[in-house]
Amino acid sequence: LGRTETAVNNLNPVFGVKFQVDYHFEEIQKLRFAMFDEDKCATQLYEHDFLGEFICTLGVIVSNKKLHRPLILANGKPAGKGSIT
Repeated sequence: LGRTETAVNNLNPVFGVKFQVDYHFEEIQKLRFAMFDEDKCATQLYEHDFLGEFICTLGVIVSNKKLHRPLILANGKPAGKGSIT
């Protein structure tokens, strides 16, 4: 869908960018949230350090005021937690 702004030197960033998605109740709409540490000015994600990701459905987000999920590394191991409000 898109990419948020970069949070500089912040271990608990709050992002201002919002994404609008059409919600179709009868469909399973999967979303992937990936976090990266931006070490240099580059536009390609593969040039940054991958911190972890979580995958959920849009329905789960719609039905929760605040969502907490573990971040998962590329090797499948946990890497901390993230939250969506």
